[in-house]
Amino acid sequence: MWIDPGGTRHVAFERTRRVYYTRSADGQTWTDASGRAGDEMVAHFCSSWPSIATTPAGTVLIACQGEGKLDLRRHPERYARLRPGGGSTISYALHDGARWAIHDLLRSSEIIIKRRVSTNLIASGRSGSFETYMEELWRPSLAVDLHGVPWMFWLNTTRRHVYFARFGGETFGDHYEARGPYDCLSRTMLVQKDSCGQPALGVMTFAANELYFDRHPVPQYSSAEARRVTFIDGMELAEWRGVEHRLGRWQKHPEPIFGQGISGDSRDDDIAWCEVAPTAEGFEMRYMGQGELRSNPMPGRAVSADGLHWERMSRARSAR
Repeated sequence: MWIDPGGTRHVAFERTRRVYYTRSADGQTWTDASGRAGDEMVAHFCSSWPSIATTPAGTVLIACQGEGKLDLRRHPERYARLRPGGGSTISYALHDGARWAIHDLLRSSEIIIKRRVSTNLIASGRSGSFETYMEELWRPSLAVDLHGVPWMFWLNTTRRHVYFARFGGETFGDHYEARGPYDCLSRTMLVQKDSCGQPALGVMTFAANELYFDRHPVPQYSSAEARRVTFIDGMELAEWRGVEHRLGRWQKHPEPIFGQGISGDSRDDDIAWCEVAPTAEGFEMRYMGQGELRSNPMPGRAVSADGLHWERMSRARSAR
């Protein structure tokens, strides 16, 4: 449910794997968006997990998960046959005051994932395998920041990330990583529905029997003449119309510093997890290897002044 500033209750719910909408000004009489008594279907069969919000202009948004939702993890022996139906969509229904329109923000893609057949590959002489998997996208949830701008968060359990996108007045914009990768990311995610006037939105996820809470900052708009604004990701804009948002694409460095066998036969060349954080001197990478550095606290360290050229730190230095 979402209650707009005028007190109208907007409700989205799932029934028979379809998403419906109804609203009420007094909590007793319920109508569809056109004022007819009852509810109306806004998302067709195979849609579920609706989340609803409205904009200050009165636009009603309903996010939902669409299409196939086969649980591939429960049927690994039948994966090849079930895979075509294992994908899904992150969709949203938009009511512009006249009618509903359903859009797909994101559709599952087939990606290649490396699967290790043993935790001691080098010692056993066995190698891993590369398999195609269909991304599994789950349970989008809407939140509204202090400016009245809706944000959509969703889970990608194949890539083990949480992603988000912001509503720009007509459509949702580009999607970005909110956090990840997680170890054993579940489908459980709780999103703060209303920022309550705070310059951030809270998101809680559940992975590997641990709870993770993140506070995503919301930009503060200012028209001060001394302030210089560069529009990189659109976060400084509450709404845009007739403007195309383009971003540069990342390119892989031609000389990677990590990878099995890159610097010899060290098992710590083959890293399992890593994360990069800014420091006063530039950037620091924490990672876990497959040898002496195999530990969940990610004891491996590498540093960089520009984010492009990296130097590994010895275990003695990284321990300090």
